[in-house]
Amino acid sequence: MQFFLELLPVIVIIFTALILKRIHGTWLAPSSFFSLFWGVFTCAPLIFAKEFNFYPLGLWIITSVVLAIGLGSLLAKNDVNDFMSNKYKYDEYNYNFDRVLLTSMIIFSLIACLGVLQLFQFGMDRFELNLSLSNLLLLANNFSVDRYNEILSFPWRVKGLLYFLFPAALVGGIYFGKTTGKYSLVAVLPLIIAILKGTIDTTRFTFILAIVLWLSGYFGARVLFHKKLQNLFDKKTTLIMLTAGSIFLLIFIGFQWLRQMGGILLADLMIDRMKVYFFGYLSAFSNWSANYELDKITFGASTFAGPANLLGLLQRESGFYDFIPLMNLQYTNIFTAFRGIFQDFTLVGGLILLTCVGFWVTIAFNRVFSGNKLFLFPLTIFYAFTMYSPIISIFLYNSIIMAWIITFGIIILFVREKAESP
Repeated sequence: MQFFLELLPVIVIIFTALILKRIHGTWLAPSSFFSLFWGVFTCAPLIFAKEFNFYPLGLWIITSVVLAIGLGSLLAKNDVNDFMSNKYKYDEYNYNFDRVLLTSMIIFSLIACLGVLQLFQFGMDRFELNLSLSNLLLLANNFSVDRYNEILSFPWRVKGLLYFLFPAALVGGIYFGKTTGKYSLVAVLPLIIAILKGTIDTTRFTFILAIVLWLSGYFGARVLFHKKLQNLFDKKTTLIMLTAGSIFLLIFIGFQWLRQMGGILLADLMIDRMKVYFFGYLSAFSNWSANYELDKITFGASTFAGPANLLGLLQRESGFYDFIPLMNLQYTNIFTAFRGIFQDFTLVGGLILLTCVGFWVTIAFNRVFSGNKLFLFPLTIFYAFTMYSPIISIFLYNSIIMAWIITFGIIILFVREKAESP
């Protein structure tokens, strides 16, 4: 009976995803993409982490989120059908789009490379290390210890340069979706830099955010250039996803090894940690929602914690949320992006907000489909938010917000377009 109560919301989400895909005609439509994504990410923990506690209320709240996004998309569809038939022509700057993307990505990547070198030099000086293999392992461990003790702060000569890693990833994804041939492989350069950066300071989130932005740009480019919209997982995308997943699995294990200075990894302990890291979000959110009590409405301070912290409206702590136990002395503070939304706007207010989001991103999708590059801005934001939502709101990081500002600042400056009436 308990398993059926847990499975029923998943069935509703998957059924909703199939209906929305049939209505919108592609898995890359925002509502069908979101529904498919959360169909998978709701089902996976129930299969691979059955020992966790899953409260049906939390599962039904996630189902309500999917339905709200879907409802918003249906409200928008009838209103924006005319956008689908609009024809856009581009002025004389359009032929430079590929060149703008490639040049921007290379420049951003080079700046990020300088940031990685500055990070390495900063660490060697901070911990007074000489260049040797053992000290490289010690460097990663020291960074990890200082970060967990919350005494690590990077100077702007490191932080400022590394800001450009994320716009490089976003532009790289767009370029990869636009360009074919062997030269398209240069688009993975930002991901390689993200791995190098993570190897030094053992932060997994750098690679996760880089691949999320890269994929959001790639999916957005597929919509813009009408590339295999009927199949989300064509051969190219399947290869990308499998490669990214395999690399991240190796990175997870490798970074854990570096944090232990190359010590022995205990298989059972590593499996437990991986289960918590990869599947703990659903149990944590359902536990939180079962005990949810509204203290006050924070009007976006949790969802947009990065800007709120910058403006002095919120003191953003490391880890953001407190840890809760899951199993065998394993803890997690990953509650999904939905916890922040409902803390900010209440359950009812959050669902209304998400319905509006579904409406507006569907309009953005149709604009991009019609050829308007500037609407890649909200569309890629939505893709990235969706892919990062099992962890937390992607707007927690000011560096990620800056990635879109920098990227689309470049597009606005160098790629101008105008609409032609049909």
